[in-house]
Amino acid sequence: MKKIFNVILLALFCTSFAQAQGDKTFEFTYKGQTLQYKVVNGNEAKVSKQQSAEISGNVKIPEKVTFEGKKYTVTSIGAYAFFECTSLTSVTIPNSVTTIGKGAFEICVGLTSVTIPNSVTTIGEEAFRSCSRLTSVTIPNSVTMIRWGAFKDCSSLTILTIENVTPPDVRYLVFEKVSENITIYVPAESVEKYKTAEDWSWYADKIKAIEK
Repeated sequence: MKKIFNVILLALFCTSFAQAQGDKTFEFTYKGQTLQYKVVNGNEAKVSKQQSAEISGNVKIPEKVTFEGKKYTVTSIGAYAFFECTSLTSVTIPNSVTTIGKGAFEICVGLTSVTIPNSVTTIGEEAFRSCSRLTSVTIPNSVTMIRWGAFKDCSSLTILTIENVTPPDVRYLVFEKVSENITIYVPAESVEKYKTAEDWSWYADKIKAIEK
């Protein structure tokens, strides 16, 4: 009986220890703005869901953050990281980030400007959904996937510039309910590619060559 009890105690201890090791969420302040981050592996961290929706103004996400004396590279913006941060007006994403997660900026109705670096490869589901004051977005040539509803309900979005000569893989309803006056600018040599590509063909009459 005592042996069984000891085994149970050991199992509980190991579980608690593993949970403690896995939950490395922390705060880091950069340029006067404190955000929540989470360690994802030995060298990388992500922007995690903010504990308060009162993040406001211009946010610049750093390329590196420090936790317990160790530096981590910020490689992603996690799911719902800035969900309903309605006072957020602009965000600058560092060149270390490769993924913008699901709903990362969903319902950030005050967001008017976002800088997406030429390191991001995937824009997640509903990442910018209902950012109703966003008027212009440039998607760099590194982006190869734009998931479902990423810009859905961005009702003021009138200019979308896509720099990739190969049409990114897009999913259903990516641009549903954006402005009726939207123009999608793509590299001149790729206009016909975009107009005939699956899912892009829905917007063929909106696609034009990037003006130089």
